[in-house]
Amino acid sequence: MISGGVKLKMKRLILVWKISVLLLLMGFTLCAFAQKITDGLVGYWPLDENGNDKIGKSTGKLEGKANWVKNGRVKGAVELDGATGHVAISGFTLTTNDITAVAWLNGSPQGAWAGIMCSRADPMTFWVGYTDSNTLSTQRLKFATG
Repeated sequence: MISGGVKLKMKRLILVWKISVLLLLMGFTLCAFAQKITDGLVGYWPLDENGNDKIGKSTGKLEGKANWVKNGRVKGAVELDGATGHVAISGFTLTTNDITAVAWLNGSPQGAWAGIMCSRADPMTFWVGYTDSNTLSTQRLKFATG
């Protein structure tokens, strides 16, 4: 005959085992659906050590007063002077009308309508920056089709 204390310990052990199996199955399920951050991207420039495109072959080049620094958010970063420094991406063709752009920033605007990211050919096609009200803003993208 099994005592009450042993029965309680067995019930707890079985419960712990069931929870462990459940967590293990959930972990396998999540891993099966996980994707790389680069899946589906047409260009990815982390700008943490260099201007290399991690997806394609369009390398970013520092122009003006722009420098690589070691103390970035992740690894290194690009330091811009707020006037002439920028990263130029050449040889890249946008193949979709949908675009997502992300930037980590550390600094302050150098003046009204200070751009952070913009299209070189037509800055109003793609623009993210500070407005004359010192607020962060984006310009709605309008792409010509045809």
